[in-house]
Amino acid sequence: MSQLYLCFSHRHEVLRTVEKQVESGLVLVQQYRGVMAMIQQNYTRRTATNRFYISIGSGLLVFLTYAVNPSVEFEIQSGAATMVAVIGLVLCLVWGLQIRALRGLIDIQIKLAGEMEQELPFKFFHRQKESLDLPGGWLKYGVVEQGLPLLMALPYLLILAVVLFYK
Repeated sequence: MSQLYLCFSHRHEVLRTVEKQVESGLVLVQQYRGVMAMIQQNYTRRTATNRFYISIGSGLLVFLTYAVNPSVEFEIQSGAATMVAVIGLVLCLVWGLQIRALRGLIDIQIKLAGEMEQELPFKFFHRQKESLDLPGGWLKYGVVEQGLPLLMALPYLLILAVVLFYK
């Protein structure tokens, strides 16, 4: 019986501690830190995604330099160039979709963090948005990044056009 009382007493003490933390805002601060960590993790994921697709795309173009060689038959060169162009274009499409998805996820997380920070003394995301909306404000993060897959697709489009023209 005394063990049951101690268990109930301990549980009651834990609940009072949690209630005090909620009242003092400690839980909100911990949740806010967690959201900030998730946002940072997704920015890191976007950077890693860009590096991955740039590496693969560059590797395809390097492969093409070996395949398009005067000692290789024209049909093989043409087939390799078509394959590289199609794979490269698909790669750029998937890359663009992935950037868009990650950017949307980060936008949602920032919006939620902005709602959380209404209870905090300093409203960082609100101030950042105000600064970005000013004339001459910094480019919105990700605008340049969205153009990378399009820029990387240009050589593949050119390769495909040349292959189709010379067939």
